[in-house]
Amino acid sequence: MVERLVAEARVRLADPDDDEVAEWRRVVDYAKRHGLEPKGRRIEKARFGARGLEMFLTEGPHPNSRTQRPKADASVVPVPTRPSSPHPAVAALKDDDGQPVIPAVLRRRSLLMLQALASETVRRG
Repeated sequence: MVERLVAEARVRLADPDDDEVAEWRRVVDYAKRHGLEPKGRRIEKARFGARGLEMFLTEGPHPNSRTQRPKADASVVPVPTRPSSPHPAVAALKDDDGQPVIPAVLRRRSLLMLQALASETVRRG
């Protein structure tokens, strides 16, 4: 399967049945678990169309891999727990009910994170 991906770049199954999808997923998972992916590349699988399955090689480590995690000495941007003296951009977003369209439960946290990023950006010049 890995040789086929290297040769063809993409392998598409237009209308596989459930057993075929399960088998291909097992093959891809096996290749990942046993380090069979080409160096510097990784196998991704995704649905396409109504029932299709596509596997392809992509560059670099997976975004969720350990190598992508922040280093121990990475600078941390503190996120406030309560809003205070918001940056003008954050204040404009807070007062605009139409933008961004975020569920209420996430809106407060999103604005606090934007405030943290804006404050750190100003601090760093």
